[in-house]
Amino acid sequence: MARVVDSLLTEGRIAKGWLGIGLQPVMIPDSFRQTAERDSCLMVVGLVGAGPAETAGVLPGDIVLDIDGTPAGRPRVLTALLGLDRIGQIVTLRLLRADAVQTIAVTIAARPPA
Repeated sequence: MARVVDSLLTEGRIAKGWLGIGLQPVMIPDSFRQTAERDSCLMVVGLVGAGPAETAGVLPGDIVLDIDGTPAGRPRVLTALLGLDRIGQIVTLRLLRADAVQTIAVTIAARPPA
């Protein structure tokens, strides 16, 4: 509660966590399902320039398999993991890129004002 009040007093809004990433649900092709260990995930369709995800090395076309071990099948999963209390913390994205699984650490930032 104190963080919410502090955020309202200092910024005039409730800050939310942000990775600067646009995602779209996708089905994993049959040939990659065993590697991905799931049927559907989230594909990176956009990145904010110099945002946390781009800075960490996430690329358009990467397929996000999980976020801190939580399967990434729907965009709401990501939203639930990016609360006010997570700003400044690091999340680990497990990605499928060019037929290989990779992990990338991304620091959650505060969503910029609209």
